[in-house]
Amino acid sequence: MKPLHPAALCALTFLAACSGGGDKAATPNGDKSASVAAARSFDCKDLPAYAPLPNDAVISLCTSGQTRPGHVSGTVTYSTGMAPDAVIAFYKDKVSLAGLHKGINAPGAFSAVDGGKRSMMVMPAAGENGKTYVTLNWGRNE
Repeated sequence: MKPLHPAALCALTFLAACSGGGDKAATPNGDKSASVAAARSFDCKDLPAYAPLPNDAVISLCTSGQTRPGHVSGTVTYSTGMAPDAVIAFYKDKVSLAGLHKGINAPGAFSAVDGGKRSMMVMPAAGENGKTYVTLNWGRNE
């Protein structure tokens, strides 16, 4: 078993503190299902509008649930053909349009929050053959 990548460990820590509120997201093509070029079928219907997936996302994990009363959070891991910097730019644009404020803005990680109501964190990592592997965490109050 491989040790956890530091970004993954950071993601798990962040996920425990996530919060947010909002409507369900449509993927960029308007589809609310998890079939965004998915190799397997995952139910990503709970993705918030401020945390959509790129059109070419190949989902490897999509999970969400109530982590405390009135709070839902989730994690999506996927691969994309976008470069890591392009993935971060993609989410910076989405959260800005949704009214979230930048949190962590460091090489390899970006987060945004909305006064404790909504949050997200994305950690892209360059992989082989031009793929970027992404962990996306989100949370919202309901």
